[in-house]
Amino acid sequence: MLSGPFAWTQGKVRFPEKSKYLGDINEADGKVEAIFPFENIGRGPVVLEQVKASCGCTSPIYTRDTVAAGSQGFVKVVFNPLGRPGAFKKQIVVTTNGTTKYHSLTISGKVIPRPKGPQDFYPFAEGNLRFKTNHFTYGRLYKDQSATLSTVMYNDGDRPIRFNRGKSVIPRHLKPEITTGKIAPGDTVHLRLTYDAAKKDDWGFCFENIFLATDDRDRPMKRLNVSVDLRERFPKNSGERAQMGHLLLDRATHDFGRLAEGEPAITTFRLTNNGKGDLHLRKASSGCTCIEIEPLAEVVSPGESTEMRVIFATQGRVGREEKEVVLISSDPNHPIRILKIGATIVRAK
Repeated sequence: MLSGPFAWTQGKVRFPEKSKYLGDINEADGKVEAIFPFENIGRGPVVLEQVKASCGCTSPIYTRDTVAAGSQGFVKVVFNPLGRPGAFKKQIVVTTNGTTKYHSLTISGKVIPRPKGPQDFYPFAEGNLRFKTNHFTYGRLYKDQSATLSTVMYNDGDRPIRFNRGKSVIPRHLKPEITTGKIAPGDTVHLRLTYDAAKKDDWGFCFENIFLATDDRDRPMKRLNVSVDLRERFPKNSGERAQMGHLLLDRATHDFGRLAEGEPAITTFRLTNNGKGDLHLRKASSGCTCIEIEPLAEVVSPGESTEMRVIFATQGRVGREEKEVVLISSDPNHPIRILKIGATIVRAK
């Protein structure tokens, strides 16, 4: 805060009212507003530099222009009660360039919750069919395992919904079971989905969709998400593990340095089996489409090596880029290895 002669030429904000009780608010009615007018009682102009709420449910709108001495402005607070039943008290901090720099405003009240309905119990909608969850998350699953998860489906429409297994799109490693082939309006059925890991020709993190065919007029093909982390089960006996293949990398990182946008970027990693048994290279992948990995040798014999080429597409990329390649093998000690690729890409002239 300024002192001395400069303080006499500054603006000063005064809020006649700094707290408002909004009473009972119905959640179903949506957002409510509270307005806090203020006056510049100083000798010079004043600016509201920042207005910040203590919660994301509260959005401030305020006078952004300079407020001359003797003039007025406002801070409007918009409160969203959705999903916030019960008593509430929210603070809004106003920062000015005036002689009193900080002001604290408060709104309070009570949110009356709306009656819960199908959208609360079954929040994921596919046309007229709602789901308790539309994502089957199996977590870690070994290749010799199977696991079953379930969800509840609710008919939110005004006519029955029938399922058609023949037209559904379901991979062979997934087996759905529905308690009935038809759901009446306002009724529910259970869907059980069994994942047979041995039938899935993949490793590591896998994400896919299944599509249940129905006669629903609104979006008849119902999409559900499926994710899993497929792992290999290794022997616990240290003697048995010692007889298996083991992966040795020549390095785990590569930095291309400075590259021009669009310039080809290729590097090669050398993979050696320094174990006593065959080493199976299960999978090499990246979460970015800009990384291409040439096909790996499936098996590396003891004492042998192979090369893995990694191609980084720099087109349309500028600045520092850090990418990862996930390499999965049958090495019992380090089945998952992370290789890091980096580059600083400059815009082509």
